Amino acid sequence: MMIRSFCCILVATSLMARSPCVLGGRVIDGSSAKPLDRAQVFIRDIDGGAAYRAVTNAAGSFCFRELDPGSYEILIKHHGYADLQAVNAGGVKSATLVIEPRARSLEFTISMSPSTVIAGIVMLKSGDPLADAEVTLYGHFPPGGLVTPVDPRRTTTDATGRFRFAGIEAGVYHLGVGAQRETLAQDLTAGAGGEQQLDTFYPASLTTDDARGIKLASGQEITGLVITMQTAPFRTLAGRIVAKDVPTYVMAIYHEPSGAETDYAIEVKPDGTFSRGGLPAATYTVHIGPKFDQRIDLTTGNVTNLVIELDNRQP
Repeated sequence: MMIRSFCCILVATSLMARSPCVLGGRVIDGSSAKPLDRAQVFIRDIDGGAAYRAVTNAAGSFCFRELDPGSYEILIKHHGYADLQAVNAGGVKSATLVIEPRARSLEFTISMSPSTVIAGIVMLKSGDPLADAEVTLYGHFPPGGLVTPVDPRRTTTDATGRFRFAGIEAGVYHLGVGAQRETLAQDLTAGAGGEQQLDTFYPASLTTDDARGIKLASGQEITGLVITMQTAPFRTLAGRIVAKDVPTYVMAIYHEPSGAETDYAIEVKPDGTFSRGGLPAATYTVHIGPKFDQRIDLTTGNVTNLVIELDNRQP
């Protein structure tokens, strides 16, 4: 990717006339209207991939002079302010700017707002902090609706379980903590103890319906939030296969919240019995070759008396 850097400076009027800005304008504080010095303006050619950078001067001005016609993405950054990925173009916020051949130069006044901060800690129900947990910042979502991460707003808790999001715009947000998937790899014996972590929304909800929104005003800092990671006991699936030819294993398949399939192979003993602990609480499809598929619910407890008569099943 080719990168060209331009530092905006004051130039003589005659020079501006000879080399006008193809794209330019001013960056200001949205509250005081004061110019913002050394704000960084990035644009990227969507089709060609070339990227360019300009830095505002003391008057808040920036100027790009050598741009080919095309469609460009824009991003404005300044320390202490929320990143902007769109500008007001004709009364409509747009993240894509179109530069046409022999068209008039584009001029914008870009207002930036002080950044908001969301910070807190992730804890287990025992009260211990949870390190290395992935925390995601979500935009506002309706009850029961789909959640969409505010890309790329993800972070990981530190050794003390703390997380922090800064440089975000004012608005309503939700927080979610993803279960640490390595805990799901435990191969516990049937009936053994242990718990799995569950995807949890702030402050301690397993669903978006009960998640609490966090409303932030411009420049506001909300810290000290506590997300309590929810857990549930690992489950056990056990039973017996009745068949002339007993298979060597069965497959327990479930869909994670992400939509990905997770397969657990369960070994079958010569007498047809099988048992597997350490399974996440979920609804599974038990699959054996072409003859058997059955849904098994492990969300409320163990299933230990499943009897599968394969010879009576039709392919």
